[in-house]
Amino acid sequence: MLESGNELIVASRNIQGARNEEDDKFLKPRKWGVLALAYLASLIWQREGYFVRDVLHGYKAFTTSAFKKLAPLDFGLSIDLEMVIRSYKFRLKRTEIPVIEMPQSFGTSHFKIIPTGLKLLKYL
Repeated sequence: MLESGNELIVASRNIQGARNEEDDKFLKPRKWGVLALAYLASLIWQREGYFVRDVLHGYKAFTTSAFKKLAPLDFGLSIDLEMVIRSYKFRLKRTEIPVIEMPQSFGTSHFKIIPTGLKLLKYL
């Protein structure tokens, strides 16, 4: 996909062919929160090109020149969202590939939905 001209590729749990670990549940707060942030970021910054639906997934591929343009901060928790927003601002060619999210086999997430969501909204 990079060789075909894409500058940023996001592994997505929220597109056709993908699976989010909450997909079998009635309530999907993490999935819906990520989609809400994706729509808000798109509404504010996207002017053309592909709409990224999984703005918080950490697995990405990018060209060296795109990474230099994106110039993500080296602190904070907003790097995933920041890279998507900056790809909109710099009009980089971007896309997503479907991934299947597996349940964690040990431990729990350190990113609780409400405090993390509030920090990301503050970033926006």
